[in-house]
Amino acid sequence: MIAGQVVRGTTGNAGESMHLPGDPRSDSPRGRILGTSLGERELVAHARELGMTLPGEVDSWNPHEIEEGFTDLLVRAGRGEATAIEVFASAGRVLGAAVLAVAELLDISAIVITGPRWAAMRPLCEPELQHAIADHTLHGQPRPLNLHTSSLGERAGTVGAACLVLDRLFSPTPATLLIGS
Repeated sequence: MIAGQVVRGTTGNAGESMHLPGDPRSDSPRGRILGTSLGERELVAHARELGMTLPGEVDSWNPHEIEEGFTDLLVRAGRGEATAIEVFASAGRVLGAAVLAVAELLDISAIVITGPRWAAMRPLCEPELQHAIADHTLHGQPRPLNLHTSSLGERAGTVGAACLVLDRLFSPTPATLLIGS
């Protein structure tokens, strides 16, 4: 929002951060994008690179296999398995770098994080994420950055899409306000 007006950008994706640079260590071009760096498939692949054996076929695009591997990864991290914990800690560091970049670029002091898996990932990623932003400064002065989790949770994408449809259909635009001759 600028001066009370929604800014959508040229393609309508203003504010969408998932195409920012992601994990620079990834061998996959898709993994170097934030959204896929933090996606289920990429996190499962990272765990496998670190030697974990997870359900599902390696490099599968089958959503059920990805879900099965990711769920197992979450469970194992919750049980305290070091490799699984490191996968999510690494994701927290990647997210922390992106959060700092966005905060500096937009000169903001609060970030809202959401996504279909954020509730499950949050306790595993947030310690490293908080560590990454803890010493945030501007011109040598402390500049706290507040993180918030959207109350929409898994529904954020659906609600956002519905809002865009309603806005496009029912908001006045200069073209619809013109009086025909």
